[in-house]
Amino acid sequence: MHPNVANSQQLVLYNPNHVPENAMVVRKVSTGSEQHQQQQHLSSSHLGLRLKIREDDIRRSYKVLPILVGTGSFGAVRLCLNRRSKTKLAVKSITLTVDNSTLVKNEVALLQRINHRHVIRVVDVIKDRQYIHIIMEQCRGKDLFDVITADRYRPNESWARNVVASILDVVAYLHARDIVHRDLKAEHIVFKTEDLNSPIKIIDFGVATVHRSGDAPLTAFAGSVRSVAPEIIQGKYSRECDLWSLGVIVFFLLTQEMPFDGPSSDRVFQQIVSGIFYYPQWTATGLTEEVKHFIDHLLVVNPWRRMTAKEAMSHSWIRGNQMIRGNQMREVVKRPQTKRRQVY
Repeated sequence: MHPNVANSQQLVLYNPNHVPENAMVVRKVSTGSEQHQQQQHLSSSHLGLRLKIREDDIRRSYKVLPILVGTGSFGAVRLCLNRRSKTKLAVKSITLTVDNSTLVKNEVALLQRINHRHVIRVVDVIKDRQYIHIIMEQCRGKDLFDVITADRYRPNESWARNVVASILDVVAYLHARDIVHRDLKAEHIVFKTEDLNSPIKIIDFGVATVHRSGDAPLTAFAGSVRSVAPEIIQGKYSRECDLWSLGVIVFFLLTQEMPFDGPSSDRVFQQIVSGIFYYPQWTATGLTEEVKHFIDHLLVVNPWRRMTAKEAMSHSWIRGNQMIRGNQMREVVKRPQTKRRQVY
């Protein structure tokens, strides 16, 4: 296990009025313009989302257990039990503040809109005097980060392909509905059960947003340090950022290392914007050329040359085929890579 791989759960960032202070890699974005301010603080109603929240005492319908099973962008997640049906569920309880109110309501509205087998299903949403409670289906398995690090599990490509194909299916679904996740990472992907062959679920939409074709580019800094796309760092981006984060997940999944890492966030940001990353030496023969080709075409600095979700789903590695050689390769990926992969 690489000693520098660190859990990024506490590195979730969202700031609508600020971008990282790193003059070497960051193009500053003016935060004083009316357009910027309007874009970053849109409510769920302005985003065209219907918000369904009922006011009640959660204890009337659910027995909340004192068993902490995780933390999300804004709150703790505990086990709970539906008093009538006895169904085992999970509840994410969030203290609403002036700073997080819009984002929390947007997350709820987005999750209520999404209906996908690999996205955590919201059962109920209750608001009381202190909290907003999001009641969800229960996942008993670990998240992908813990599986790879804590369990020292090195997956084979066949298993990894199934996991990645499921994530891709979600990304394609979201993008077809103008939803940008903005914080895809291994910690936000959990297994439905303790069986590593069980379905995966994406569990956190805390900084997801709606961004339609033709809208002004997103500018708010959102995401996690080691998996954030270069265009987010530079302050002008769209849905393509999710595909970069997917590339980071695939690299980590198969190498147990992060492609971009360093002693500080500024150093990591410099690496990300450069687009230069290194494969461990063992991958020269330990990984197929198909999966390295797949990663190389996701970790592309220029978002317009990065694979889309649709292109990625048609890639030879995902389809389980041998990669087409020679001049026919561009039929698999129409956007050629713009950097050279390096191996140490």
